[in-house]
Amino acid sequence: MIRVLVVDDSPTLRRFVVRTLESTGRFVVCGMVEDGRGATRAVARQEPDVVVMDMQMPHVDGLTAVREIMSECPCPIVLFCGLGDPRAHERAFSALAAGAVALVPKPGPGQ
Repeated sequence: MIRVLVVDDSPTLRRFVVRTLESTGRFVVCGMVEDGRGATRAVARQEPDVVVMDMQMPHVDGLTAVREIMSECPCPIVLFCGLGDPRAHERAFSALAAGAVALVPKPGPGQ
């Protein structure tokens, strides 16, 4: 089983991601965090195999959290990236340069 930490400010999206991942039988969610502020501590505490995290969050965004995680307790990070933000592409490439391994479109209604 692949241990996943889910980081997103939306409780609805967190539940969706958890259900989706766990329904495959290949993943187990080892923790959930609402924003990038607690992500680094959660990674150190939970030791996930991978982090699935939203790019846009209050307090500490995904890009900043990627940088902190990669400097303190590196692990693979997959980012949800919404394309509605005009700076989304720039921030997405910055996240990849900082150590994120993949960017995926943020799930929306009906997905």
